[in-house]
Amino acid sequence: SHLLSGLDLFNSLLVLPVTWFLGVFAGYNFLVVLSFILAGLGMFLLVRYLLQSQSTNHLIIQLSAFLAGAIYAFSPYHLVRAYQHWDLAQIQWLPFFLLFLLRFQDRRKITDLFLAFIFFLLNFTSLVYGLLAIMIVLSWLLFLVREKKILLILVFTLIILTTYHFFIFSKRLANFNRPINDFYYYSLKTKDYFLPATTNFWFGKYTQPIVIKDLSGQGNTTEKTAYLGILPTILALLALGKSPVKKKFFFLFLALLAFGASLAPFVALGKIELPTLSYLIYKIAPFARSVGRFSLLVQFSVATLAGLGMAYLGSLLKNNFKFLIFILTFGLLFLILGIEYYSSPPKNLTYFYSPPV
Repeated sequence: SHLLSGLDLFNSLLVLPVTWFLGVFAGYNFLVVLSFILAGLGMFLLVRYLLQSQSTNHLIIQLSAFLAGAIYAFSPYHLVRAYQHWDLAQIQWLPFFLLFLLRFQDRRKITDLFLAFIFFLLNFTSLVYGLLAIMIVLSWLLFLVREKKILLILVFTLIILTTYHFFIFSKRLANFNRPINDFYYYSLKTKDYFLPATTNFWFGKYTQPIVIKDLSGQGNTTEKTAYLGILPTILALLALGKSPVKKKFFFLFLALLAFGASLAPFVALGKIELPTLSYLIYKIAPFARSVGRFSLLVQFSVATLAGLGMAYLGSLLKNNFKFLIFILTFGLLFLILGIEYYSSPPKNLTYFYSPPV
């Protein structure tokens, strides 16, 4: 039914030839595998673009962007969604969208604006990801206000309002409201960002009891998966402190915004209940109950910043011997990332086969 829904028309057309020749399950696998390839490529291109003005060695920029792509494409968030929800595995359009948005800001070319708008629409494969794209645009506009670029603000405000009308406030969704309790069941806590996925090969057996205890019979472990990784977090913090790329603060803002949106509608501070951004989302878009999925934008921002942090480490190298050390360090960090993210498929898989005649 997902493949036939209006919002998934692009993916339906994309997978149709594969489905015709190889069957529905091959089509499903094609979309999921493609999401990993394109997510990594999109993040690679985005980070490389952010670093292009730096005087860092070209190979260092390439490797740093490659690491950022791996962090984003193989994040635990993406892996667990790929096991269950093909539509939620389509995380690849966010980096492409922001890439062309930034290119338009810098170059003022109509082709960049057109491509940014196309990738913006493609994020509506999932309504939550569509909201993430809107969040990116609103954050970007906020930074443009600071730079007093009024014309761009007007253009993208018009785009947002038009898209929001057609995709969010359609007649079907306007009457589809979720109870506020759903926003509690499918929200995250701060510790969820630092707990390896329950499917993690090395640490899952230790984190699963913690996650299940938190669930209390409501929700599921997939929706609680938001692990950022120790290595990406350290590199991201390094970028915030040392990277000369000015747009790093934009990604920090995005991460904090998405973090607030992923929490429960109200959080306790002593005896006081404070509303969070997810409460505002409940009021504006009550159909978006799984606010924990906003953690994807946190992962997106951390992956980008981690690439900038890795490039800063490389910029410290001034001779060939140190450059060799960087290559070895890159390999070691990539291995550490693999250990942190390595995930085993869930055991409750269903195998489809033709019954004997």
